[in-house]
Amino acid sequence: MRTLRLGMPALIELANLDEQVTACQKLGLNFIELNLDCPQYLPNRISPDLLRAVTAQTGVRFTAHLPENLDLGAFHTPVREGYQYLCRNVIKWASDAGIALLNLHVHPGVYFTLPTHKVWLYEQYADEYRKNLHTSFRPLCRLARERNIVLAIENTGIYRLPHMASALQELLAIGEGSLRLTWDVGHDAAAGYTDRPFLLEHQNLLAHMHLHDASGTRNHLPLWDGDAPIDEMLSLARTLGISVLVETKTLAGLQLSLERLKNHPIMQEVR
Repeated sequence: MRTLRLGMPALIELANLDEQVTACQKLGLNFIELNLDCPQYLPNRISPDLLRAVTAQTGVRFTAHLPENLDLGAFHTPVREGYQYLCRNVIKWASDAGIALLNLHVHPGVYFTLPTHKVWLYEQYADEYRKNLHTSFRPLCRLARERNIVLAIENTGIYRLPHMASALQELLAIGEGSLRLTWDVGHDAAAGYTDRPFLLEHQNLLAHMHLHDASGTRNHLPLWDGDAPIDEMLSLARTLGISVLVETKTLAGLQLSLERLKNHPIMQEVR
């Protein structure tokens, strides 16, 4: 029976890496997901040698979340190329640090609000958008494969937009084995489970899970405080053998979630 590999996000209430690692150890978790929007975890501020040393000394491993505003399909060439440069540097840094998975969002772009509907620019100019995505992702996927890094695209309600689902389908086909998927359970629930069909269809490409509860549009609730199918998703993660980030945003929420999880039947099954 596969053991669940559970981790925590880098919590904003904890000031630095030492505090994050101490919390991770106390909670009995396997890894920390560093948020690369936070200045203290930027690659130019945290040595890959330090992260490798932490893992060697404590057993705590790391994943990383690329900046949320990342837009590798942007129409502005300097913007797109700047994000490509950022991603190349992060992939190299992650490889040197022993980080095997980078989580990222694919930005849906902006829209024009008309009296009757929204017009998404990436849908209106779909051919140019897809060309930009391919130009950005092909070399990044190649570099990630060479460095044994998985790039995992997280759902953020994007698959409800047909042009985004189509674009992501194409990307996964050219991903050269290094492009995979993250299933964010709370995001899916808050979006009315509009991401679910795409993710189930491509579950063989799932590499990572962000597990948190949701109620309506409220997200990042402790496990079993909302309406998301937590039991089902835990079972899927165990079956697929993927890493699970318990993505509550506070230490108290994380402690509550793990206390409930500790006594859950699925945890007894994997021992």
